[in-house]
Amino acid sequence: MSDRLKSLNYSIDCCINKVYSLDSPSSIFSIPIISGNEKLQEKFNLGYRKVFVAIGDNQIRENISNYVRRIGFDFINIISDKAIVSNKAVLGSGILIMPGA
Repeated sequence: MSDRLKSLNYSIDCCINKVYSLDSPSSIFSIPIISGNEKLQEKFNLGYRKVFVAIGDNQIRENISNYVRRIGFDFINIISDKAIVSNKAVLGSGILIMPGA
């Protein structure tokens, strides 16, 4: 996924962990993990505008997506160049289409 982001001229600045605990990791693949919704507002205030919500639980993903949408973030799509997508498909925002899909 990170190669596809680079090809789209995106980079990952950080990951957000909604729930912090003392044993929470501080990074993943050298990407810092920051905790709390207020950090999203801080990133927006610093000029960040693009977001991708990568959460498997549908209800939690919807709640966080609604929150970042209210802040003003724009959702990016990540579509593999090896994915097969119909030219008649109507795509939303904030979607991920993996290789072979």
